[in-house]
Amino acid sequence: EGLWLSETLSTISAQTGFDVSQLENSLTSGQVVSKYLPDNDYTKLQNWEGLLFPNTYQIDIESNGEIILQTLVDELESRFENLTSANSIPNWIKSPTQFFTIASLIEAESKLDEDRPLVSSVIKNRLDDNMLLQIDATVLYSLQKRKSQVLLIDLQIDSPYNTYKYTSLPPTPISGFGERSMNAIMNTPENNYIYYLLTDINGKMTFTNNYEEFITLKNKAKEEGVIP
Repeated sequence: EGLWLSETLSTISAQTGFDVSQLENSLTSGQVVSKYLPDNDYTKLQNWEGLLFPNTYQIDIESNGEIILQTLVDELESRFENLTSANSIPNWIKSPTQFFTIASLIEAESKLDEDRPLVSSVIKNRLDDNMLLQIDATVLYSLQKRKSQVLLIDLQIDSPYNTYKYTSLPPTPISGFGERSMNAIMNTPENNYIYYLLTDINGKMTFTNNYEEFITLKNKAKEEGVIP
């Protein structure tokens, strides 16, 4: 969970011997299919972001790249359909792509399972208020760089994935995600939180709707070395 598509393909490559370029070609060849592809366009590699379910798989040694990738795609479809057969998607989410995108944001932002539904509520509240999501993980995805700290200059990147510039959700997920993040969306609580912050080295976050409180928490977290 949480890996970018490029990182996922590198991991598959390391474990199977297929070159990353071979796997990329397999994904965009039309031989791997998903009903959840944005615009039904399989030729754009970025459209496959978030559609490969992260899990441990037993793969036949004779399997080619297409079979391996289709296995991961089928697993996401199965998990999603099992989830939505028992409960309908919340009405604030308009499409499966939006659902997967929000799940990827929750995956990127949450360290503890108990915080996942609350992160989902902040995303919902900000979307409802037409606010910028301002999620650092989307900036890192735009840059395709893993860094411990996002700098002010990083926030200037002009990308539809940069949620410091654009108020809507990113056009696709920003990573793979697990069932816990999908379940969090289904259990999004009603509240007025629009800020969250890592406030404990163990991963616990604090949620608030008060900007002054958010700044106070941020300064304290910096002093205690919880955040850079």
